[in-house]
Amino acid sequence: NPSLWRQERLNNLYGLFKVVDGIYQVRGYDMSNMTIIEGKTGLILVDPLVSEETARAALKLYYDNVDAKRPVKAIINTHSHV
Repeated sequence: NPSLWRQERLNNLYGLFKVVDGIYQVRGYDMSNMTIIEGKTGLILVDPLVSEETARAALKLYYDNVDAKRPVKAIINTHSHV
């Protein structure tokens, strides 16, 4: 199915992606994606990956490339990947 082939190729792209102003996504660090929302007083992390190590590495990628000053203010887990 061409749609499945396209989806698989997109899943193999990893790194930090800007979705829109103030919203970023880190993909490819483990089996889930982490969304970073820039709030007025800090960051909101949505689905912060499966382990502490991958979440820390993904957040470092954001800090190294976008904004190293905003603290994490909230974490939202919408569902489990385990």
